[in-house]
Amino acid sequence: TITATDTTGPSRTATATITLNITAAPTLMPATQTVTGLVSCPITMTPPTPSNFGGTVTYAVTSGTTPAGLTLDTNTGAITGTTSATSSNTVTITGTGSVSGSATTQVTFAITNPAMTLAPPTQTVTGTTGTPITATSTLTPSNGCGTGTTYAITTGTLPTGLTLDTNTGAITGTPTAVSSNTITITATDTTGPSRTATATITLNITAA
Repeated sequence: TITATDTTGPSRTATATITLNITAAPTLMPATQTVTGLVSCPITMTPPTPSNFGGTVTYAVTSGTTPAGLTLDTNTGAITGTTSATSSNTVTITGTGSVSGSATTQVTFAITNPAMTLAPPTQTVTGTTGTPITATSTLTPSNGCGTGTTYAITTGTLPTGLTLDTNTGAITGTPTAVSSNTITITATDTTGPSRTATATITLNITAA
């Protein structure tokens, strides 16, 4: 309530009532985020959480371009998918309430394409026929999508009696024939099959 008082006749007063409705500004949280990932791998993004909107919130990319292979869910504000190219850019997502309210959030993408590698990259197996070999080391991939890897021999042939574990890349068994050769093992990421790496194994099996 505001009261007015006449400066000459102070007994003369009047009042006015003003109703104030101040609401919190609509927001999307997080206000900014950075999404990192590798080409051919699914990305993980935190969907924005809306506050102080009126009605149902829908989303749109209003600045920038989503990286190749990714799409915006207009109902959740999440950008999802499997990247198909490198990218280093920022997009602005705007959320709009069906009744009232509008706010933005920014997402910066850092999509890279380093070569997938295997450790150890080379190994040598020596042994004699009729005696179990010392198993080769399990192969450890780097720069894969991180969900799984399968292994296969893509060059050369294992001596009779030896086998490759397609889940670990290790070679085990008891050789039954003389052999001197080198094989190539190729690892393939189960989620991003275009991400591959190789390791070589030299086999020297002599007669007992």
